[in-house]
Amino acid sequence: MLLAISHAHLVELHSHVPQLLDWSVCLSTLPLDCATHVLVALLPLVPLHAGFARHLLLLLRKMLVSPEPRGRKLAVHGFSALLCASLLPEPAAQQDAVLALRAAAAAASPALQPHVFASLRGVVAARARVAPAAFALLLDSLLLQVR
Repeated sequence: MLLAISHAHLVELHSHVPQLLDWSVCLSTLPLDCATHVLVALLPLVPLHAGFARHLLLLLRKMLVSPEPRGRKLAVHGFSALLCASLLPEPAAQQDAVLALRAAAAAASPALQPHVFASLRGVVAARARVAPAAFALLLDSLLLQVR
């Protein structure tokens, strides 16, 4: 339902960013499927509200080092969704997202590694508009898996 609201009434949702900032902290406590849907619904706000974008990127980084696999999976999904949807217009932000995914791949448990590499491949398969430097890092990460 939140996804439908975010697509149909994005401007109205923009006015509720302070409440969404508070609520987004609870993402890591939700079941993974539910948290993923909420995260996907909130992603369109990233290019509209710089404060929300900074908050969400920081939250994803924190979840990436979470002791819970659910939080790490959600963070990997969030970074890859941001890249696939080209919601990070600045090359530096794109490169940071790729580096975060790369770090997740390096530190991931054997059970989480397939999820991380599938997300990396998904960004390439989506033909995301990513800056050349970030794309080179992305391809290098995938090549590391092959070696």
